[in-house]
Amino acid sequence: MEPTNSRTELIAGQLFLETVPSTLRLAIGETTLDLSPDDAMIVARALTEAAAAHATAAAAAGEEEEVDPDMDPKRIPMQFVVLDVERDPEADPDEAMPPNAEVCCWIKEQSRANAVHVAVGWVNESDWIITNVSEHRTVDRTDFEGTELLAYYEQALTDDEVFLYVTTDENEAIEGE
Repeated sequence: MEPTNSRTELIAGQLFLETVPSTLRLAIGETTLDLSPDDAMIVARALTEAAAAHATAAAAAGEEEEVDPDMDPKRIPMQFVVLDVERDPEADPDEAMPPNAEVCCWIKEQSRANAVHVAVGWVNESDWIITNVSEHRTVDRTDFEGTELLAYYEQALTDDEVFLYVTTDENEAIEGE
């Protein structure tokens, strides 16, 4: 369904967004730019990332309040999130699962907030209930060198996200995706 024609003032008297069939039109004074929906998404992403970088630089220079890291839309190369989980009491009782576990999550190229949403969304699709986010940090390869977890980090570089369920009692992996 095509959107109906509309005009929204984005910046008082300076910048307008018009929706017309099959295109979005930015109007600055007498100058207009027609964008496809895909092009509009590219522009929106670039503006968001530029605004975040500008706000971060301004905060570092002491010019403005620091950006709330949970609200910063800047994408982080790789994040490591550890969730404490308990078995859902409504889960299939015949399925052999321990009562508790940790879920180690490697999340590539997401904002800080989105990384948590991805991890929580994944776990919510399983037979586990999240009780705590016990760790959330930016990581790189050196954080896992010399450990068995390096393979999961490297897999996340290809797959964008990797989830490893680890029992808390025996520290034994029970499921990895």
